[in-house]
Amino acid sequence: MRRKVIDTIPILTKEMYKILIRLTNSKTLSADLKKRAQIVLKSAEGKTTRQIAKEVGLSVVSTSKWRNRFLKAHTALIVMGETSPEKLYGEIVKILSDESRSVHPVRLSQEQVEKTIDLISKSPQDYGYEVSQWSLSLLAKVAVKLGIAKKMSAKTVSRFLKKANISLIKLK
Repeated sequence: MRRKVIDTIPILTKEMYKILIRLTNSKTLSADLKKRAQIVLKSAEGKTTRQIAKEVGLSVVSTSKWRNRFLKAHTALIVMGETSPEKLYGEIVKILSDESRSVHPVRLSQEQVEKTIDLISKSPQDYGYEVSQWSLSLLAKVAVKLGIAKKMSAKTVSRFLKKANISLIKLK
């Protein structure tokens, strides 16, 4: 059964409203940024996430993500509008922009890969986890915790296990 989600309605100051209108009407900004500004404006009108998603042509998940990101920063934006209104435009653009992603994936040395693969021969319980089988994310987490690498994702572990022709399923 689905849970009923109550959509929170952001109350926009006049300055926020002007900035969001300016963003939606811009000829130079990306279409994504314009849609995100529309999401906030439609939220302030009291429309539900489902209605907005249909109107702007995005999924409910994406629409909800941008609505929630704005709502999370809402109080700070109100304060900023009162104390430093000249910074408000930039902050709203920042909130509605994609987060930067690293250009290059994390590169691991052969030694780091081998140390991580060696973890598979031990039990996750040896490292304080209550599970009996390794998962990709748990392997990555333990490798970082042990200082094998500064960063490691489940996808990275998956790649080098595949390259080494090792499957966690076979280990069960």
